[in-house]
Amino acid sequence: MGVHIVQITFERVAVKSEWLDDCSQGASGFVAISADLKDESREFLARALATLDLRLLEVEQPIWVETREELAAIDPHLCENVANWKDDAHWVWGTIHSYIGDGSA
Repeated sequence: MGVHIVQITFERVAVKSEWLDDCSQGASGFVAISADLKDESREFLARALATLDLRLLEVEQPIWVETREELAAIDPHLCENVANWKDDAHWVWGTIHSYIGDGSA
């Protein structure tokens, strides 16, 4: 199977967000990215999140996950989404964990 995953942290830039509860300032979680984006994952994810009115705050180094079992141990939801990954998609979401912050959009 084999896939690159990266943990990201992001926050809202709009008052309303389709991706975050009204009380959440931001979130963190894993995403899988296509292999051709591994070296430019930060730039790609920043652009992709911006289209969703989200700002990328932090991105960890991509991790190569070899097996489905290993991925499921890290993030079962991401494992499901990777199994259903469409050929034309450059990334897929895993589980995101929102947080409440002092900032404002």
